[in-house]
Amino acid sequence: QQTQRLHNVIQNIRRATRPPEPHFEATTVEELLNETVPLVEPLIQRANISLQVHAPGDLPRLHVDRYRIQTALMNLIQNATEALAGKENGVITVSASLDPAGKQLAISIGDNGPGIPPELLDRICEPFFSTHGEEGLRGLGLAIVQDIMKVHSGHVQITGNPTGGTTVSLYLPIP
Repeated sequence: QQTQRLHNVIQNIRRATRPPEPHFEATTVEELLNETVPLVEPLIQRANISLQVHAPGDLPRLHVDRYRIQTALMNLIQNATEALAGKENGVITVSASLDPAGKQLAISIGDNGPGIPPELLDRICEPFFSTHGEEGLRGLGLAIVQDIMKVHSGHVQITGNPTGGTTVSLYLPIP
């Protein structure tokens, strides 16, 4: 009975936290960034970090769930901010580019922090995996980002620089 009761509790939590059905609409990277950057600017300013945005205005339109993409971008910028904690001259770079074939668009968030050790790269997207020792719901950001990209038939690429810094790119298909 206890096992069944626990199972029911877990199912109820899953139903309560399941995001609504995606609402796809046509938008541009410029619109997405213009709506998202002001939301994270206070966090970045408090951390004394510089934010650079490079997004050409001639990129093709995307067909995305605006709220979900903003959530993914905010998670990635928050991760980059945490990676830069205490670093002087910390810089987060947000950029967008079209792949050479014109089939997908990449929105990348990079930082000049310490980077991710190669042995952790395979684990950082696991739910609840975190390098932070604090209690609480840690380690869900990248798992959420991956789920958001699956909904969009896209993917996430994480690249680290051996001398420091990490870039996370969201690849979205062009309709």
